[in-house]
Amino acid sequence: MMQAAIKSRASENWLTSNNPLLLVVYLSLMGTFCMVAAMYYMKVDIDPVLCLGALGLIFGIYLLNRYTDTREDFVNHLDKFIFFENKHFLFAASVCTLGFTAAILILTHKFNYYFALLLTVGISYSYKIVPWHSKNNGLLFLRIKEIPIIKNLAVAVLWGASVFLLPALDNPGSIHNFTPIIILAFALAMSTFNNTLYNDIKDRLGDKIANNHTVPVIFGTQKTILVMRIINLGWVLTVCALYCIQKIPLLMFVFLMAMVAYSLLYLTPDHKNQNYRAHEFLCESDLLFFASGLIILGSI
Repeated sequence: MMQAAIKSRASENWLTSNNPLLLVVYLSLMGTFCMVAAMYYMKVDIDPVLCLGALGLIFGIYLLNRYTDTREDFVNHLDKFIFFENKHFLFAASVCTLGFTAAILILTHKFNYYFALLLTVGISYSYKIVPWHSKNNGLLFLRIKEIPIIKNLAVAVLWGASVFLLPALDNPGSIHNFTPIIILAFALAMSTFNNTLYNDIKDRLGDKIANNHTVPVIFGTQKTILVMRIINLGWVLTVCALYCIQKIPLLMFVFLMAMVAYSLLYLTPDHKNQNYRAHEFLCESDLLFFASGLIILGSI
């Protein structure tokens, strides 16, 4: 019994100490699961190479991003800062993963302009390669994450579009009704937009120190929350209108409303009083929720 307790404690310590890396792995798996669910919903063959490409791209980009967030993490997420500090092999792993993924896609003739776009945006999100003109400083090179609202829109649009567009590009001519796909893609983009803005609210202090001009840094937490509520209300009214004019069936209407309700689980001003680790996994589980809904819709 004592040995079992020791093993349980050791397992708990391992999970706790590796939580930042596990979160990246979890996000990568859920993103890939979303693409599998999208293929199932669109009734196209599930392509393992395409799924491997998505997995490698998500994992490589998000792991790479951890090494450019050190100033923010030191203030906002000290556990992440401590975990990734001096772990140069993980930085090398992220670069190798991106290179290996690109090579596999090229060799299998799956690499297309959209994969190239995702790779470019993913790298420019973390590194100062985006030209930007400032009235006070002239021409600058910034990270996408340093450009107000652009970073939120870029992440939201790319997540919403990618899970559907990559399978569609790989199966030209096999999809005939794009209306529900566009609506579902917009729903995922909305959920991701909520997620990015909420994370900006949580990270406001570190972003301010790192000179990242996010929406909460510029306008404050309360105004950001107000904007999120207005945008979500507009989306709810849009979904209701689509259902009323019979553009979406009842089950899809219920699912889209459930997506908004799920966001409300973590869009709460008192996030500091919640369990940090469990709450972070809850935020990233919107992909799991969305993928599960796609499978249900595709089975009807």
